[in-house]
Amino acid sequence: MTTSNAPGRIGLGGRLRAQRQRLGWTQQQLADELSVAKSTVSQYENSVNAPDYDMLVRLCRLFGVSSDHLLGLSAEAAVPPSLPRSGDEPLALSGLRADEREFLLASLEAYRSALRLRGF
Repeated sequence: MTTSNAPGRIGLGGRLRAQRQRLGWTQQQLADELSVAKSTVSQYENSVNAPDYDMLVRLCRLFGVSSDHLLGLSAEAAVPPSLPRSGDEPLALSGLRADEREFLLASLEAYRSALRLRGF
């Protein structure tokens, strides 16, 4: 799947690069987190190829941003309400694999949902 960007407008690739750089990661580090080749990350960032749906979901969760933001539908990089926002206690997930991180965040969301159902 290829993508194209209007001149002067940051596309999906540029937003992916910005999010990776915000974390201080190299393309190789992101590739390792996603279990893909470094060239795949490079192709995403340079808009040669675009991530499929499942990869887009993984990227959103990894970066803590909405899909609307990554796709350019929203200027705000809103973090889903169930994830820590800046200023909250830091969540140390940096040493985990991407699948471990996804599992923990999904477990946290399930726990919070159960609490809401109980009125907490």
